[in-house]
Amino acid sequence: MFLFFLPEMSTHNPLLCRAERLRKLTGNQRFMSQSEIDQRTMRFRHDPAMLFVQIYVAIIYGIYYSFFEVFPLVYIPLSYPQYPASLFAGNDFYRSALAAGSILFAEPLPNKLGVATKGTN
Repeated sequence: MFLFFLPEMSTHNPLLCRAERLRKLTGNQRFMSQSEIDQRTMRFRHDPAMLFVQIYVAIIYGIYYSFFEVFPLVYIPLSYPQYPASLFAGNDFYRSALAAGSILFAEPLPNKLGVATKGTN
């Protein structure tokens, strides 16, 4: 709810709004805020680090999605349950229950083992 009703708190936003208002009132497109000028000078296409990251992510996504193509070929001959969604939901439920239960023993366990101290000095 706060997302829709609170104004943006960025320091560049008032200057951007003022520049847009001045452009609208005067018709002069040369009124620009500092953030607009900074965005014009950014050149991501010519940065080798950005190119490397884009290629790396593309290769990782390709490998990741290729596993989904191979999945039916590997697991069809095995005995597959009739309702696989319930199998995954049950697995998720038990893992979530273990995670929720671990909160209960997360603090007393170090105390009983004698590991806990008053500080980390």
